[in-house]
Amino acid sequence: MDDIDRFDLLFKFTDRSKKSVLEETGVDYARFVQVQRRKVALRAAELTAIASCFPEYRHWLVFGEELPEVGQISPMTKEAKERLGTQGKVG
Repeated sequence: MDDIDRFDLLFKFTDRSKKSVLEETGVDYARFVQVQRRKVALRAAELTAIASCFPEYRHWLVFGEELPEVGQISPMTKEAKERLGTQGKVG
């Protein structure tokens, strides 16, 4: 899984739209579409700008790794934790 795959998952698992994040960061929408189509490479500045909108996912977005001990997780981990939390406690 590369950074583009992680961005696709990010927008699938969060309530933020690509458009709102790109507007907030100043990343050009048309260019980002080309990045997602793998026509051009994602620039480091674009990666860090978008990652800044998602503090708890920043490390996962940039490196593809989770560090749960310091609160750096993926959106899938957050969703799994929320699902487990809604099941109630036994006993």
